[in-house]
Amino acid sequence: MLVSACLIVKNEAKNLPRCLNSIREKVNEIVVVDTGSTDDTVLAALSFTRDVFPFPWCDDFAAARNFALDHCTGNYVFWLDADDELIESTLGSFRREIEASDLGLWVDVRCPGTDGRTGIVRHWRVFPLDGTVQFYGAIHEQPMYDGTTAYAVARLKQATGFYVLHHGYEDMTPEAAQAKRERNLAIIAAELDKPLTPARRASTLLSRAFLESAFGDKEGAYQTMYTAMSLWWDAGRPEWWTAARGFGLTAELARMTGRSGVAVAMLAPAREAGAVSPELLCVVGDAYLDLGQLDQAAECFQQAAFDKTIVQPWAREEQFAGSYPIRRLAGIAQQQGLIVDAANAMALAEAMAL
Repeated sequence: MLVSACLIVKNEAKNLPRCLNSIREKVNEIVVVDTGSTDDTVLAALSFTRDVFPFPWCDDFAAARNFALDHCTGNYVFWLDADDELIESTLGSFRREIEASDLGLWVDVRCPGTDGRTGIVRHWRVFPLDGTVQFYGAIHEQPMYDGTTAYAVARLKQATGFYVLHHGYEDMTPEAAQAKRERNLAIIAAELDKPLTPARRASTLLSRAFLESAFGDKEGAYQTMYTAMSLWWDAGRPEWWTAARGFGLTAELARMTGRSGVAVAMLAPAREAGAVSPELLCVVGDAYLDLGQLDQAAECFQQAAFDKTIVQPWAREEQFAGSYPIRRLAGIAQQQGLIVDAANAMALAEAMAL
């Protein structure tokens, strides 16, 4: 089995060696596509691989990714960014898990930020190079199987012995973050002017809402997400693999803008759509607490903490997958005078945090 690694890069001379060092002994070839670097990125890439190709930037990340795929020759491809680092928690797991997969693997991408919080993005980072999988989306591009995801999602396994550590947000300056957001918003605006399917338009609006929220425009982000979810729902809920994240983000923004009742109301349609996630349950639980409804809040946190059948969305805050709901349950028990239950919950939360 041959595994190709492919990257698209621009002005990443600082980060690229760390990335390529982490994969050089684990893959059979490394393909680097440069989209217009003005620093020593190309020289850094050439010190690891001869397969370095120029690509004229056209404000379309999927186009650049697919160009990189065209130059890969392996059986499987592992795609990543220059500021990524492959971490094997179990030695040799990268190759073993790929060999045991069918259409590839979900891989957790851990994204520590400057605020101490870690987001976890669940990406389809490994897939077969047989022409059935291509990237779609000018921004926040994702691989899709013959233009869809449902068939592939049902056959994907979760990588358990390795993950990707994304360093891009650790030391990003405010000026760099602002420039990146403005670039991405311009790409999103151009994308929204195109004829898109309801799911693709909803996904693009979700990307815009992320950026609006990051800019501090919580109200605008909420309106964008409400539009996205309404569009998707009214179109008959077509396949949209980020629907769980859509519900979670809409509820979170509703609560941030003083609409706790709206956040609570997101739970029923999410259940109907089969898109209930730990994130949504935690946000709705907090919204119930805002409304003074402790029992309903406890039910949400209980399910978030212990129900393993609910959807794990493509992106989540690490806290929602860890001890956060347990700590909330402890707080509720304390408010209700259930001191022993509160102590037991806190002990469990502290054990999970270790």
